[in-house]
Amino acid sequence: MNHHKTTLVALLLALTAILVGCEVGITGQDIEIRHDSRSDSLELFIVTYGIHASGDLEKARQQIQPAVDQDRVIWIPPWGAHFNLDKLSGEELDPLAQRVVHSFELLESTLFEDEEGQLCGLQRFTIHEIGLAVELINRELSKQVLEEFAEEEESDGEGEVGTQGSPEDQAEDPDFDRESKALCISAAQRGHRWIELCDGRLILRVPVTSATATRIRDQLIEDIMENSQSLAWLGQHLLYLQDLEIGDHETRLEFAAPTHGVVRFESRDRDREYGGNLHDVLRREGVVIQEALDPDALRLPRGESQ
Repeated sequence: MNHHKTTLVALLLALTAILVGCEVGITGQDIEIRHDSRSDSLELFIVTYGIHASGDLEKARQQIQPAVDQDRVIWIPPWGAHFNLDKLSGEELDPLAQRVVHSFELLESTLFEDEEGQLCGLQRFTIHEIGLAVELINRELSKQVLEEFAEEEESDGEGEVGTQGSPEDQAEDPDFDRESKALCISAAQRGHRWIELCDGRLILRVPVTSATATRIRDQLIEDIMENSQSLAWLGQHLLYLQDLEIGDHETRLEFAAPTHGVVRFESRDRDREYGGNLHDVLRREGVVIQEALDPDALRLPRGESQ
């Protein structure tokens, strides 16, 4: 997958994450999200199943320590997200990023055993002033677009003095045409609102030509059909897709929560084997692990979306 296609996928997912190498594996995860427009907040509920050491046991033990300490750790492997907000809050961030980091309130963080005796985790967050997080994501997406295209221009211009790179460098990307590139750069320079969150609806606007949008859509479908887990994961997202418009110069996607207001995703890795070594280490160290906890009783309340 070329970097233009990667950029578009990143925009569609609207995710900004700090990725780290991880020695901790899981067998599944449930994620629930509820937006309250009146309080400008977002509730996030995460249940992680089958937590185990997927690599080095000692490194896995070290990596799970922030969760044991009840740090504000966001770990959603299906979305490629893994970052520690408490660690970020100690770093030098600009005022907007600082406000977003501090807006995450951890309401609950618990390790527990499921019915099969496997180690699991439960977290509940409230993200206050979610509009600021959306503003930050839009800013970072624009920054990423400009940086990627600047790197491409620099790469295309390399070569002997007086040349503009090889013919291969100058050839138009078959998936991402020059007009789409110009549209993205112009949008990023203007501070484009790539995503909006309003009344439980997530709206994504990607400034590309209809030809580019159609080609990338078709290629993504082809890629995903080759992976059953990716197909199942994407299918859950498409359940909430209310509208898709491929215009001449912009593609617009609108996702909406159901009437009860809660968006839910489930991920299961049927091929991953659970090992209890990390569970045993935590028990020997006296880490509190609850028994007979029913995560279904703690899920986000259903009601009319706000």
